[in-house]
Amino acid sequence: MTQLQYNIKEFKSVGNHYVPEFYSMPEEFKGCWIQISKLNLKNTKYAACLYFNQDFPEGTVIVSESIRSSYPDIYVTFDHNNKAERLYINPVMRKRGYLPIAGLVLRSCFYNYLGIIVDGSSDRSFSADKAYSKAKEIVKETPAKNNPVSSNARYEIDPPRDPIYPNVWNIQRVGGNRG
Repeated sequence: MTQLQYNIKEFKSVGNHYVPEFYSMPEEFKGCWIQISKLNLKNTKYAACLYFNQDFPEGTVIVSESIRSSYPDIYVTFDHNNKAERLYINPVMRKRGYLPIAGLVLRSCFYNYLGIIVDGSSDRSFSADKAYSKAKEIVKETPAKNNPVSSNARYEIDPPRDPIYPNVWNIQRVGGNRG
């Protein structure tokens, strides 16, 4: 896919990274709004949640120190080095190519609202590595070498039920009660 297909106007150079600037929300994310929550957990600094519902207008970005009780359609947690830690995507949306562009949308949001460059971990599952490599291809950055050695890599794109405990999402995620 080209930059234009994702509504990317241009890339802003920030150090060794590029931050996409969008004309509008990519087509895949029409109706989507985002909440970035700062967390005070041992291994997790932020949870970025993407919702495809009517709770807020499309393109709304909320930066908060609280987290909504409703389960997001896509989420990514970031560690204290601003590296993606865990991710989840609603099973209905899997295999549609949403993860690479979600990474770019989140990089843009984190940079524009918090002045932070987020990036993928060097410990990625197979699925996460494919998405990471595709996102890096779009921004014309060299992907960091993947070294899937921790427990994070084994979860693929379906991590444990409560990765941000004691913060919790009260409504069940799509896919049932697995745990």
